[in-house]
Amino acid sequence: MSQGVIFVIGLIVYVAFMIFIGWITTRGKSDGTDYLDGGRKVAILPLIGTIVATCVGTGSSMGAAGNGYLYGWAGALVGLGNSVGMLCMLWFMRMRKFKFTSMVTEAQFLLGGSKQSKTLLAIAFFLIEIMWTGSHINGGSKYLCYVTGMNDALAKTLITIGFLGYAYFGGYMAVVWTDTVQLGIILFGFITIVIRSLPMAGGFGAIREAYTAAGNAGALGFYGIGSYGIMAALTLIVASFFNVISVPVFHTRLFSAGSDDAAKKSFSSGFVIDLLFSFLPAIIGMCAFTICSGTGSMLDNSDFAFSYMATTALGPIAGLLFLIAGLSATMSSADSDLLSGVTILVADIYPMITHKTVDEKKYKGFSRLCMLIAVAIAYLFALYAKDIIGYITNVAGSMLPGVGVMMILGRFWKRITWQGGLASVVGGILFGICYLVIAPFHAFIAGIFSGPAIPVTILTLILCVVVSLLTPACTLSDEEKLALVNE
Repeated sequence: MSQGVIFVIGLIVYVAFMIFIGWITTRGKSDGTDYLDGGRKVAILPLIGTIVATCVGTGSSMGAAGNGYLYGWAGALVGLGNSVGMLCMLWFMRMRKFKFTSMVTEAQFLLGGSKQSKTLLAIAFFLIEIMWTGSHINGGSKYLCYVTGMNDALAKTLITIGFLGYAYFGGYMAVVWTDTVQLGIILFGFITIVIRSLPMAGGFGAIREAYTAAGNAGALGFYGIGSYGIMAALTLIVASFFNVISVPVFHTRLFSAGSDDAAKKSFSSGFVIDLLFSFLPAIIGMCAFTICSGTGSMLDNSDFAFSYMATTALGPIAGLLFLIAGLSATMSSADSDLLSGVTILVADIYPMITHKTVDEKKYKGFSRLCMLIAVAIAYLFALYAKDIIGYITNVAGSMLPGVGVMMILGRFWKRITWQGGLASVVGGILFGICYLVIAPFHAFIAGIFSGPAIPVTILTLILCVVVSLLTPACTLSDEEKLALVNE
């Protein structure tokens, strides 16, 4: 039996196990609105599990290993930005007392309860979640393409069916508990593979010799900045930071915690775990580079560094563990982003269009229908994704900072207006579109900043402040703003 067949069988068994976990942990607990919010009673352990597993996604695992392959310790930069973002999520603890259903209503409140802002924010946030779901589908497919040689579209189809299975049947709590199990698999798998890979590469001494011989000694310095470049590093950190602050799924996790104490401890623990974890895929990428250098056969695509270690450098059993750990990282993020997008679709977009809410008895069935629609859009979106780190830097770095700037200013600056908040979001989106489709503009920004995250953050900050100062200040109390949100 070929190694590729073994991996496919392992994936099928693994997905079946996740569906079982989702089913056994949600029996009788996912009816009505609980299907999408878990009843707002998630305990510390599963909350830590789902927060970290969601954060340790495609970019923090497979993409980070690819960056480690090319730039050494720079492979840990995504994790650094993500972990700081998790710690800064504690800025939004105050929002828990208002019992918001999603980040859309939270943002509406921060912008003075403005109904004018809600429509655009709901669409923008939904698209953000779809974008990230598509990114994770793309990342998972790279594993299967490399180890089995299957068609890219087929690989993306299998990955999509995989995480959709347990999310569809169990809803929010199924995602939370499967994320927790997957986090255990991720940590065990990555630590085990590092322990196996380092001796195979000859240890850190051999790794240093390989990068030095390749004229890339800077890869072994502080976060690989000597190789990656300080501006490129800052751009990736900023983009990864906003990947947490600006993405609705992490705000949903904050709201679903069973208590304030559980929320604080979960995000604080997530910061530590993700920061420490971030070095593991970087080491794996460096080991892959060293082994490839020794054989004289370098990888055509650095994103395959992760899969290379599973198929070439390790035996079938260790390789299968490696693949499952990587797929856990990808699928645990995909299911969370998908469900957060469905929540926005059901709780915010549908009521705006129909002017009515979903009946409690029909909530679960309607949510499942919306999930199928959302995952279909994400799947189509994934077909256009290319290398993962570039995807995060270019797409997320272009569009997410405007959302993040609005949320942070809305939380701490009372003078912000809904016009200023929308100027930040729209300005960021327009900047991102220009960056992605206008080649000369893209080349200009990339040549100076190595990516869009920093300039778009500066631009949206200026837009938000200036437009807010030029428009009437909000004089409503928290109670009055909340009343507008709940209308």
